[in-house]
Amino acid sequence: MSASGKSTLTQIIRDALVEFTYQNGQDVTAIDLDNFYRPIDVVFEIQGIEGSPSDPERISKVNWDDPNLIDYGRVISAIEELKTKGETEVDVYDKLTGTYKGEKITVRANKVLLVESFLLFSAGVPMKGDYASGKKKIPVLENPAAVSERILELIPYRVFVDCNENVGWLRRLARDAHKVPRTYEETHELWTRDAFPMAQQYIYPLKKLKKEKGIFDRYIDNSVLSVADIDHTFMDIVNLSAQQLKPEYASPAARHEWIEERYRHGTIEEAQWLRNIFGQRNSH
Repeated sequence: MSASGKSTLTQIIRDALVEFTYQNGQDVTAIDLDNFYRPIDVVFEIQGIEGSPSDPERISKVNWDDPNLIDYGRVISAIEELKTKGETEVDVYDKLTGTYKGEKITVRANKVLLVESFLLFSAGVPMKGDYASGKKKIPVLENPAAVSERILELIPYRVFVDCNENVGWLRRLARDAHKVPRTYEETHELWTRDAFPMAQQYIYPLKKLKKEKGIFDRYIDNSVLSVADIDHTFMDIVNLSAQQLKPEYASPAARHEWIEERYRHGTIEEAQWLRNIFGQRNSH
């Protein structure tokens, strides 16, 4: 779900692959789905949001946690290009305006490609629901099962990052306050209106697959740090990519210490942000 720590874990594993194996920074690429949203006019149509295109309040009604807004066709094309050609061009998307910035970034993946998003595997989950306007959205995938199957084919190793919803809420609060920024009230509205309901609708069904055969190779409960889980995931990827560990980092103890230090730094910073937020609220 949102703020479960996916981006943090992806960055740790990406850096670990460069740090501990015979690879360089160009060999390992991490991409997410934030640059694969549909154009804003399509977004408004999908969610039934009416109003003037110049109305600044209109975009505040968009539920960005909705998988219907992701252009899965572009996602598939980009991953296919990275796997066959080693690089692809990605348009940079700005969710504050719902538009592409008119610039492209070249993404390269010579050895390892990490794809991160809480909506990545949701294409096959039945897309339904109401929005603030009360209108039903238009259909966006003719064959969601086929789209989902293709994504599973393209990504042979898959990790589900779990997180207690209360921990996720606090992480979202800290992140929004210092990176967007948003007030406590603004984040609370987005969490209760969009993020948490969408997690229940599109993420929890994937989580339930854990009890069955499942589509994931590993489940990580990121409510509390588990160095072992992160290290096991790292080693799985190392084995899949046919790499060797550097001699100086072959010891599991060395890896555990490095991973824990990287994770702890972000956790301490996050806790300080939360103290500041609640301190400011109490002062009022």
